[in-house]
Formats: sequence, structure tokens, C-alpha cells
Amino acid sequence: MRTRRLSLLAGILWLMNACAAVPTSPGVLVLPHAGTPLETFQEDDRECQGCASQQLRTGAQSGGSSAATLQWRYDMAYVQCMYAKGHVVPL
Repeated sequence: MRTRRLSLLAGILWLMNACAAVPTSPGVLVLPHAGTPLETFQEDDRECQGCASQQLRTGAQSGGSSAATLQWRYDMAYVQCMYAKGHVVPL
């Protein structure tokens, strides 16, 4: 009986993990480079969020990726894009 309960619990946890939501916004603060107009920064932000989302969709995503892992991957792609555009990113 105990083995059956553990198996059921493991199955439920696996299903919850497999349904992890794909991030839709960064979890890091990026600041505009000095002298960058707000409109330019906002355009870069939208473009980099799109690039980060695209990388998650096209990457080799295993079914067992947790929400925290997906958010980390999204944040790293976003930060790399914003850094390439010259903005101030966290260290």
C-alpha cells in the first residue's frame, strides 16, 4: 500500500513538473545605457523578450524542466540580448 502511495505521489509530482509554465517576462532588472532614449530601450526590451521566448521554444527542452529552470534559461537569454545591445545588466 505504501509503495502504491509513493508511486502515485511521484506520478503527480512528475505531471505538475511537466506542466511548468513558460516564462513570459524576465525576472532580472536591466537598465538602459546612459543616454539611451526610453523608446529605444522599450523596443530593445520587447525584442529581447521575444528572442528569449523563441530560444525556449526552439531549444532542446526536456519534458522534466522545472519552472525555475525555464525562468533561469529565459533570464539568461534575455540578459545576453540586452547586453549585446549595450544596456546595463546584473553581474
